Amino acid sequence: MSGGAFNPAVAVGITVLGLSAVPNLWIFLVANLLGGAVAGVLFNALDLGDDKPQ
Repeated sequence: MSGGAFNPAVAVGITVLGLSAVPNLWIFLVANLLGGAVAGVLFNALDLGDDKPQ
């Protein structure tokens, strides 16, 4: 397997189980947090809300 973890809880779990080295944990956590932040900014920038007049 690739060893990738796309969920911070899974990243912590595989680190605790010894399947991934502790120094690699930061990349899983930072990548997920930055990805979520970028998604939030893009969502707000695209303004996909429902703007129908009432």
